[in-house]
Amino acid sequence: MLKDVVEMTVGATALCFGDLSQGLPTIAASTGVVAAVLGRDKQLSGECARVLKRVEKEYAKALTHFPEDHAILMRQAMEAVDGIAASCLFEPRQLAQSALTPEGFPGAATRQLRAEIARRASHLDDDQLDFAARMIGTCLEAAVEEDAFYRQFRKQLSIAQAQQIGLIRAEQAEIARRVDEIFNTVVGAPREFLENIAQRFGHDNPDAPLPDLQRFLKDKAAEYRELKTRFAALAEADGRIANLMAAAEDAIARGDFAEADVRLSDAEEMQVQEHALAPIRKLADLREQRGRAALLAGDADKALVHFQEACDPFDALDVMEGWERRAVFAQALYDSGARYGGTGLAGTILLLRKNLTVVTRGGSANFWAGTLNNLGIALEAQGTRTGGSAGTDLLGQAVAAYRAALEVRTREAHPVDWAMTQNNLGNALYQQGTRTAGSAGADLLGRAVAAHRAALEVRTREAHPVDWAGTQNNLGNALYQQGTRTAGSAGADLLGKAVAAYRAALEIFTREAHPVQWAITQNNLGGALYQQGIRTDGSAGADLFGQSVAAYRASLEVRTREAHPVQWAMTQKNLGLLYECWSEIETEHSTSHLRSALSAVDLSLEIYDPVHMSHYHQQATALREDILAALEDASE
Repeated sequence: MLKDVVEMTVGATALCFGDLSQGLPTIAASTGVVAAVLGRDKQLSGECARVLKRVEKEYAKALTHFPEDHAILMRQAMEAVDGIAASCLFEPRQLAQSALTPEGFPGAATRQLRAEIARRASHLDDDQLDFAARMIGTCLEAAVEEDAFYRQFRKQLSIAQAQQIGLIRAEQAEIARRVDEIFNTVVGAPREFLENIAQRFGHDNPDAPLPDLQRFLKDKAAEYRELKTRFAALAEADGRIANLMAAAEDAIARGDFAEADVRLSDAEEMQVQEHALAPIRKLADLREQRGRAALLAGDADKALVHFQEACDPFDALDVMEGWERRAVFAQALYDSGARYGGTGLAGTILLLRKNLTVVTRGGSANFWAGTLNNLGIALEAQGTRTGGSAGTDLLGQAVAAYRAALEVRTREAHPVDWAMTQNNLGNALYQQGTRTAGSAGADLLGRAVAAHRAALEVRTREAHPVDWAGTQNNLGNALYQQGTRTAGSAGADLLGKAVAAYRAALEIFTREAHPVQWAITQNNLGGALYQQGIRTDGSAGADLFGQSVAAYRASLEVRTREAHPVQWAMTQKNLGLLYECWSEIETEHSTSHLRSALSAVDLSLEIYDPVHMSHYHQQATALREDILAALEDASE
């Protein structure tokens, strides 16, 4: 018996996710359940104990490599199964009965164990019971594939089956002697295969003499060798189906012909699919290169057409390949649109919406939620650049996408993804708040602050320093907007908190380690210092303006026109706004400040597209008109 069921739980969870890459072998997954089910068999229990010595060393290091959301599922599974499965033991009679049911041993044993767990732990809901049953079933299936367990287990089941169907009527010692006598004369086929064939022959011919059985097994061994040769030739001809062919061959070796037929059917389907997909993949790769070339030339519309034509044909043959290609192309269009403007963001949104029709919440909840999160990011980026009601509508769609994603990305099940989406939701609410006047805008900004603070509960500096810094920067943005709308000491306090949040982010976002994030945060810090300067009289206010200019110019060292034209223009516009305000405070330098302001705003307008960046263009144009009017007044 195992001292604990921890090893079973970790291994089973890994199997459920199809992830054995962290060094935990399949046998570790099967040990706990096999010991629980077959624990009264001393020989099997001894095998379990020997396996444990190898498992214990790997358990501690394996658990640390699993993602955090997987580890939570492990702990939930342990709570559901611990203390229950280890006492659910089967007698040999029960083993034989379950093995002779239509569903076979793993299925019947799993069903009976689930019923026993449900009886003993009435507080568990159906989802928990199904998860526990899924682990147990996976472990049992893995167990019977392990040579050490399989040899012992199959022998016990074979004897029990033989006793019930009348194949062998003598004492067990005589049975073993006669079977060995046959197997010693038959070569070229696995013993397990021959045992199953012998049982079937005995069932159909209960009175047949031993020589007849021996001739029958020799013929079947010859057929097996011929079939194995054909398997090897087919697998060599097309390596893509080698795994399925190996699974089918293994099933035949175990005498499980129904399973072999399923695997061969899968191989046949894959073979047909692969032959159909091969030319489509070649065309898709060419289309992709044409799309990337178009994107390189700055034509996002043409790139989108090529990307769509590279993806759509897969929907009828391999849905996930089409989905994966769209996700990659959507990111390429997003990067182009975010950096250079144009229609790249619109193309991103179109591809991601298509992916939401391909992968549904019911079919693949995690993929669906991830797509919604990425769609929200693209909608938010597009919304911030679009003026009027159209931009407001895009931001509303971004908020809706994030909230839908959070229905799957819960804090309990997916804490890291939950925190990421909370952070993104906070950004979209912030953008909505900046465009909404009065109490409604204040409410949106309050929600943005709350979302970022929630994200920071998971995104701690110790556990996730880079994500922590990013959320600190975003929290600073929301606090900054709240501060600009709040009068008196309360507003000054909010601006102070915003500056503190930006400075905290810069402790992680250094220019050397994270130059782009460093530049973004420097730009935002410049805005908060500027607002503090407006509210501060005398030399202290002038000093804050100077710090603001320094922060903006530091940002422009990384946010160059060549590398980041849109962000470069944004910082130039911010400099223009600062110099305009400074001209009103330092009247002796008014004209000089206004000329600096006009120069910076004119630079931003060289980048701001009036169609695809209408919101930014409108802001910069209005600011330019104000500066020109102020210059005219100053000249008089």
